Amino acid sequence: GLQMKSTLVTAWKLTHTSDGKVVSDELIEKTHEASRGSFVGIRTAVEGAVRKSIEEGIQKLSRLKLLK
Repeated sequence: GLQMKSTLVTAWKLTHTSDGKVVSDELIEKTHEASRGSFVGIRTAVEGAVRKSIEEGIQKLSRLKLLK
């Protein structure tokens, strides 16, 4: 089958609602490849890139030192 590749760039911005101060503002770029034909391969590649982006974004947010 064909090798399908998807690259996704997402913006992750965390802002304090009380004062509008930006706590974190990052771009995350992730790529995923899938070796399935036509539409299924495109969908699998896009879903993989989205999943990787969400995983990294949550990891980065969990490492922030936030006030309670």
